[in-house]
Amino acid sequence: VEQYENHCFIGKVAANGNDTTLNATCYEFWDDFRKKVNGRKATIKLSLLSKDVLKIDGKSYLRCPKKKDTRTKS
Repeated sequence: VEQYENHCFIGKVAANGNDTTLNATCYEFWDDFRKKVNGRKATIKLSLLSKDVLKIDGKSYLRCPKKKDTRTKS
């Protein structure tokens, strides 16, 4: 399965309450990002729903619980 990642430069940031809007220029490929070619404009909306839930462009993401340290201390 191929997976693509976006690499973005964040330009303008606007916050209003628990919502933040980012205007960014995003690139599909790392080499394009480094060279700043073939970029596309993107608007990304972040909404903080709780200390454990962040919504990015309408999709909710849940923070994973912190793992307990199972190492023994000497």
